Amino acid sequence: RPALVAGAGLFFFQQVTGIGAAIHFAPTVFAQAGFDDGGARVATTLGFGALNIAVMILAMVLMDRVGRRLLLFVGFGGAALSLAMLAGVAAIGTPDVQVFAFMGLALYGASFSLAIGPLPWVLAAEVFPLTLRGAGLAFATLSNWVFGLLALLALPALEAAMGFAGVFALSALMSVLALLFGARCIPETKGLALEEIEAHLRSGRPLRTLGAPYGASFSLAIGPLPWVLAAEVFPLTLRGAGLAFATLSNWVFGLLALLALPALEAAMGFAGVFALSALMSVLALLFGARCIPETKGLALEEIEAHLRSGRPLRTLGAPARR
Repeated sequence: RPALVAGAGLFFFQQVTGIGAAIHFAPTVFAQAGFDDGGARVATTLGFGALNIAVMILAMVLMDRVGRRLLLFVGFGGAALSLAMLAGVAAIGTPDVQVFAFMGLALYGASFSLAIGPLPWVLAAEVFPLTLRGAGLAFATLSNWVFGLLALLALPALEAAMGFAGVFALSALMSVLALLFGARCIPETKGLALEEIEAHLRSGRPLRTLGAPYGASFSLAIGPLPWVLAAEVFPLTLRGAGLAFATLSNWVFGLLALLALPALEAAMGFAGVFALSALMSVLALLFGARCIPETKGLALEEIEAHLRSGRPLRTLGAPARR
């Protein structure tokens, strides 16, 4: 159910946060701001097309670097701001505000292409369990078509009742609600295997906690720090062999953990596996306090001199910390 809510909810907000209004009413907004109809249509078509292509390429680059949730917040936040600007332009309706019409439309196009357009499809392909992925994607796709059709059919009635300004203002409000929905229901799946996502779903924990804060913890320290320290703590004469041994141990331990995972899951369940991993993290804290030195600001020669002195490795850099 959380995966269905996340998938269908994103497609709902994709359709009701102004894409139809921007495409259909932007020429009129430009005309009201002082442009002739022909120029408005050309500017809208060319501007949206070029911007969509450029920002969509940027989204492909950023999605696996900054994460899905951050892009989602940037996209819906930008949509809310740009739609509020377009609502103001439509309400004033004079040539004096034509620059804001361009800015609002450009910002909305960028926001949609960066996040609102592509992210629902990306997340829908990730959050459903393997056994339900086909049905889940079919339901999400159907919801996209249904919400799009309903939004399109509602536009003329909304425009007649509220005017262009009212439609854009309502879309801005829906963008704010989309931000709240994203914060409440949408997980961060950056860097996670589909099996990890499915294990989280089956554990019964809230979907939005997926990838946070564990993903941040791993990226901040657990992932890179072993490589940094391994490159520093070996003496010069043993550095090559030491790094080779450390690399081999990483491969061996990773393989053993991967092979053990199915047996552990069968014996303990997902909850037991996560609890065991939490216990190992506590042991890692004790190991770090006992055995890991502080090498910040120290030259490799200083580290090697400390090693050759026979003093405990963990005392390396201790005076600097005090």
